[in-house]
Amino acid sequence: MKNLIERLAENFRQYDAKISILSTTHLGELRDRFQKFVLSGKISEVVHDKYIKRFKFDMPEALPSAKSIIIIAIPQKISIFTFHVQGKPYDVIYPPTYLSRDVRMNCLKTLSISPDMSDHHIVRATLPLKLLAASSGLGVYGRNQLSYTEGMGSFCRLEAYFTDQQFDEYDLQEVGKLPECAECSRCVKSCPAKCIKGDEFYIEAERCLTHFNEHEGEFPEWIKPKFHNALVGCMMCQKVCPLNKTLAKEKERLDTFSDEETDLILKKVPLEELPEKMRSRLIDMELDDYYPMLDRNLSALIK
Repeated sequence: MKNLIERLAENFRQYDAKISILSTTHLGELRDRFQKFVLSGKISEVVHDKYIKRFKFDMPEALPSAKSIIIIAIPQKISIFTFHVQGKPYDVIYPPTYLSRDVRMNCLKTLSISPDMSDHHIVRATLPLKLLAASSGLGVYGRNQLSYTEGMGSFCRLEAYFTDQQFDEYDLQEVGKLPECAECSRCVKSCPAKCIKGDEFYIEAERCLTHFNEHEGEFPEWIKPKFHNALVGCMMCQKVCPLNKTLAKEKERLDTFSDEETDLILKKVPLEELPEKMRSRLIDMELDDYYPMLDRNLSALIK
């Protein structure tokens, strides 16, 4: 007879997803692991303020009786947008993991309709997802400090939810590193910003092209035109990773923008002033959050 976790995992197979479970009794240990890294001196103030300080290792106020954390890894493909400039099409990469709304909706729906969860509450966790995956055995770290899940490479979206459902107790796993990285340095060599620090399995996130692509302002002079490779984020280290070789060939076309629509973006027409259908499409594709940077990022790719 299948146990509770096996039954829940089976419900997520419709999305080719995998799950793992941690008890909330491990929150203190998770905080200690994370603080050790934060206090190592490797985290810049910029990265801390933007990405780190939002994490909460306390029991959620909305569910103080939480007993477990469900961690979910769902595979995602590289996506493609096509923009037209003077009749010429430009295919532009949108990296995996940037499409999150449907993933969260599917996770919540699957959890809520699972018979073993129907009488229990679910609250999304604000915790470092890569650490959760590594500490629960769902993922391991690559040299590029991304999380890798078996069969998904680094092309997976991680999500985590608190629940008051009690699962079997599982010990924290030692944080693992990809053994394949020991004899490989392709990501280090491919990184245009030289921010991957080799054997340390650590990156200078404040120098990563992803950081600049997600923030407004001019690109620093040291970022050369040839560095640009994605509408947001950066795919350089992931594309050259041998574990992503097959996965990188599978792409999903999301949308196509006409000359007129592309021109509106490049002219920095505010999102709220765009034609309603175009604005809705941008929101559906989760480009609304990045719209203030879209004209700059797109211009860098089509020059």
